[in-house]
Amino acid sequence: MNKIVISILLLIAVVATIFFYRIFNSKKNDNNFVTQEGYHNLTKDEIAMLKSDVKKGNAEAAMRIASYYGYCLHDNDKDVMWIKKAAQLGSKNAKEVLPGMLDMMGKKLEDIPEPDLE
Repeated sequence: MNKIVISILLLIAVVATIFFYRIFNSKKNDNNFVTQEGYHNLTKDEIAMLKSDVKKGNAEAAMRIASYYGYCLHDNDKDVMWIKKAAQLGSKNAKEVLPGMLDMMGKKLEDIPEPDLE
């Protein structure tokens, strides 16, 4: 009887592992909603597409790139650089967040370079 119980528990553990792996390692869940991890983690191709959108004036694209550098790479310098760009393009959220980030980093707006859009 113990071997059956152990086998069932192992099967449940394997199924749970596969289930959670699928959830946490895909950009979209089964309902086709982008997960938090998927939103922040970007491929090189996605970054290139977003940079193209930024060139066209898309502030949300700049915020997506900023969140990639901030949340995935923990690169505050590039994060704030892209937030500055989003603010320049009219993002209300970026305009609200930027002063606090600059203060936290001890920098002035003019200290932040423009991002490379290529």
